[in-house]
Amino acid sequence: MQKVVYPLSGSMIPPLRPLPCLGIMAAFKIREKWINYRTAAENMRSEYWLYKTGSGPYSHGDRQRIFVERIELLLSEETRAWRAVHKKK
Repeated sequence: MQKVVYPLSGSMIPPLRPLPCLGIMAAFKIREKWINYRTAAENMRSEYWLYKTGSGPYSHGDRQRIFVERIELLLSEETRAWRAVHKKK
């Protein structure tokens, strides 16, 4: 018995599978959002450890007030970046 080979069915379908996912990612700007969120998260983590160890700007003064101000600044920067991503057309 001879096997029938359809050259387009096996070779073309697997490379085309990611295309809908890429289109969805581009439409919802998932990559840009993820980069912004990761940047904000890493910056906040850095601030947290500076605060916990009493290093940098937290070595003197009102540590808690400084921490809150700096975290609020990071959050406002992330919000500005989010708005910039959604404004792009």
